[in-house]
Amino acid sequence: MAEPKGMMNLFPVQVFKFELGEESIQKALEAYKKVYREAPIVHAFDDNSDSKVEDSMVWNEVLNNPEFLPFQQEVLESVASSCPRGQSIGSWKIVSGWMNKQVKGANSFPFHSHTDAVMSCVVYLSGKDMTITFRDSPKESLPAVQGNHEEFGIICRRNWWQDAEIPVSPGDIILFPSYLVHKGNTNENDEDRVCVAYNFWPERLIHPDTPPWVMKIAI
Repeated sequence: MAEPKGMMNLFPVQVFKFELGEESIQKALEAYKKVYREAPIVHAFDDNSDSKVEDSMVWNEVLNNPEFLPFQQEVLESVASSCPRGQSIGSWKIVSGWMNKQVKGANSFPFHSHTDAVMSCVVYLSGKDMTITFRDSPKESLPAVQGNHEEFGIICRRNWWQDAEIPVSPGDIILFPSYLVHKGNTNENDEDRVCVAYNFWPERLIHPDTPPWVMKIAI
């Protein structure tokens, strides 16, 4: 399993870092090479429409891919204890996973969040001078008198925190809430950058005294 490497408070949001062992990295890279031999390009992204596909970032869905199952389970076991816990929160599960490859000069996705998940992580397998940048998203306040539509007020969308750029290395796992806006940097090195991203949902625990309007989420 990956070893905890620390925790950061951003905006303030807790972001966790873990570190995989060298053996786990090499096994994941072997799985990556096999997947790309069988399906070299599934999707491609580049903000320059004139670029060739091989010059952009490419990614493959790897959720429950037989080659990645041991790696997927190791990541889940490594980060699950750092995911939110509570009376209604059961075991955490990986619900989506994909592998990214950036050649030299390839951009990452622009700033984005994962609206279809609760927690997310990025696992870095190879590359140099890599960073992940988090951005504070605007927050709104509730009205002082809720339900009174005869009043008026000012909505303050505050996002005064500066972007937080975190350096990462092969073997690092960065775990963060899925709503946190983020992006990777451009690959400026000759070495391909390879990483795997996973999204997590928890099992919803329904207790005998749970209100009847509580939704049970099946994943």
